[in-house]
Amino acid sequence: NLLDTAPWYGHGSSEMVIGMAMDKLLDSETGVAGGLKRADIIVNTKVGRYSSEPKAMFDFSAKRVHQSVQTSLERLKCDYIDVLQLHDPEFAPSVDLLIEETIPAMVELKEKGLVRAIGMTGYPLSIHREILRRSRDEKGIVFDQCLTYCHYNLHDQSLFTSGFANWCRETIGAGLICAAPLSMGLLTRSGPPKWHPASDELKNACRNAAFLCEKRNIDIARLATVFAMGKRDIPCTILGLKNVEEVERAVEVANLFHGEEDQGENEMAVLERILEREEWSILIDELLDRANSPFKDVWRSGEFEWDAIKDVDEFWQGVDGGKIAAEERMRHNS
Repeated sequence: NLLDTAPWYGHGSSEMVIGMAMDKLLDSETGVAGGLKRADIIVNTKVGRYSSEPKAMFDFSAKRVHQSVQTSLERLKCDYIDVLQLHDPEFAPSVDLLIEETIPAMVELKEKGLVRAIGMTGYPLSIHREILRRSRDEKGIVFDQCLTYCHYNLHDQSLFTSGFANWCRETIGAGLICAAPLSMGLLTRSGPPKWHPASDELKNACRNAAFLCEKRNIDIARLATVFAMGKRDIPCTILGLKNVEEVERAVEVANLFHGEEDQGENEMAVLERILEREEWSILIDELLDRANSPFKDVWRSGEFEWDAIKDVDEFWQGVDGGKIAAEERMRHNS
């Protein structure tokens, strides 16, 4: 019942599609159609990332936060947003700007009732940790939700091995959501899009893993989705779905876990029971085996994840005036 969108997704079209769907599903007067209430649906949208034009792509000013939420409410045809997320904060000119301008503006919208909760979504766990800690320590602001992506999948489990998941839950108290169990196309038969930031070493490892599965007539995308959904410490896993067929396949995987939360077994025992024998064998004996896995080299080299900070630096080097000019514009706009 969670819909995750953003002004950046389709440059507004994603929010508009959800708005049209909400308009059809919910009665305009009672808010109910076929038993569906607005309160039954959780809508995440975001602030911070907007245009395809590099100089205007990011705007973390307080003024733009307020303007963006008003626009999102109109597109979504909603009176409120369930969770307003800070989008790709690693691209902010500085964390200081976020702490002093962006996040307080998000809290203001929460206090006005236009937003029910605030969250954050991005890639580098180190940036997440810094923002969550500084918001709490310097402003007394505690995030309600933290969404990370591509950090719990077949090639990268650093969401837990780094200690971030436990720290986020126990120290900060933020709800944890994990997205992109297919690692933005890496863990599919067709492979990732050309713009994917992974190194060639990681792309090759994922290609080898997909080929290994295909030789045994196993769909690596399905196996990767089951693996990600099987992690009990992740209460919600978000998948991107582009057609009805993909929705039906995702529901089929989700239904495998129906009732399993009450069994009291450990995660791997559950996976062993719900997976086909051949799927379980390739998962345990090859994909997750530290010595024999197609991922063994990237685990050793550290290439199991990509350097998002490097990507951020390269982005700002290509923008006129770089981070310094961008921060000046954003602070002036506030």
